Amino acid sequence: MSPVTTTTDLPFTFLGGGYAECDRTWGKPATAIDQCYKLYFLLEGTGHLETATEKVELIADYGYFIPGYQLRQQSCPKRMNVHWIHFVPSSLYLTHQLSHISGVHRWKLDELSSWEAIYVDIGRMADRPPRWYQYRLQAMLLDMSARVMHLYDFRHMAAVDTVFEQLQPAISYMEKNLLGNPKLEEIANVVHLAPNYFHRKFKRTFAMTPLAYMLRRRLDVARQLLLSTDMTIRQVAHQAGFESQFYLSRVFKREYGVSPSEFRKQAGP
Repeated sequence: MSPVTTTTDLPFTFLGGGYAECDRTWGKPATAIDQCYKLYFLLEGTGHLETATEKVELIADYGYFIPGYQLRQQSCPKRMNVHWIHFVPSSLYLTHQLSHISGVHRWKLDELSSWEAIYVDIGRMADRPPRWYQYRLQAMLLDMSARVMHLYDFRHMAAVDTVFEQLQPAISYMEKNLLGNPKLEEIANVVHLAPNYFHRKFKRTFAMTPLAYMLRRRLDVARQLLLSTDMTIRQVAHQAGFESQFYLSRVFKREYGVSPSEFRKQAGP
């Protein structure tokens, strides 16, 4: 599994990916590793997913977009060979848009042939993949996300767009200072709003508080480092902007139900 560095100008955070030959041991209830969006490119065999709203059979020669947050159960009756990618949005706007996606979507692999070189190489890249590869990977994630979003009516986003434009300087400030964990007053001051008013407006529009959003993004950084590096938990905590290993472990367990070390052991599709 190769890390792709989190960069502020990239729309997605790559959490992990590779090639897997699955068997009956792949069957399990959803776990912390599934709290993301997934792409599966199925080469052979079959698998089954159960989400909050449907049961889906995974079959060979198809590519799948899977909102992992909605997963309940997965199983493999015999075997399944698959290229896989886990990712989350790096931007608040994309986070909000993708949160409206429901269900598993699929396409014939022939329709996705332009991305084959990217998803096939995801597990074979060097520890520090070149920037051109990172951007091609990002282009693929954008394309797959756009294919899904095209199926939905996003006219309701007009109101969100207005608020987003108003709060954009503060949102950009949050992103640039993410690991420093800036205070609410500091963020609200960027757009010259009272902290309480900024907090209410942000939460009403994006269904989370500003501080909850920053915590979520810092946890995304921690998840990426846990899955794509051999850093110690202490080092991960420092790099992700947590004051201590203990604090990261406490927050991680509260959000995902497992410790960082247990999460690392779950790595896979």
